[in-house]
Amino acid sequence: MSDRSAPTWPAECGEEPGWWQRVRSAFEDNETTLDLFNCQIGRIGGRALVERGLPNLRQLTTLNLGAEYSFSASGYNSIGPGGATALATQGLFHLAQLTSLDLGFNSIGPEGATALATHGLPHVTQLTSLNLWSNSIGPEGARALATQGLPH
Repeated sequence: MSDRSAPTWPAECGEEPGWWQRVRSAFEDNETTLDLFNCQIGRIGGRALVERGLPNLRQLTTLNLGAEYSFSASGYNSIGPGGATALATQGLFHLAQLTSLDLGFNSIGPEGATALATHGLPHVTQLTSLNLWSNSIGPEGARALATQGLPH
């Protein structure tokens, strides 16, 4: 019998979104991939994922929080700099087996990229694929990733 319990959506965040079922399924089925591509996670959902979901999903090798470009923002996950910072400081250290991380189109900016570089990516030393496409990380974020964030 396992002493782990399934991740629960925080009641203070309102109604549970449909994508949270994927988080529970990844836990229950011990899946190594969590695909939340274009799920409209947002900042609140990003924080819930980091605080309630990822600590229970240590088996993950692939985490897809990416999105695709569209003229409406309805498909974006948009975790923003705060979500990227939470992922870096509270989430990635749970995912030591992670080999692929997709954060494309999440509006993380230089602040989120720097947080990932300094606090998150050093914990995922198995990482071989990182997608930060279209996040407006700028020279500051790129410099942080190049000098301190990418595992070798």
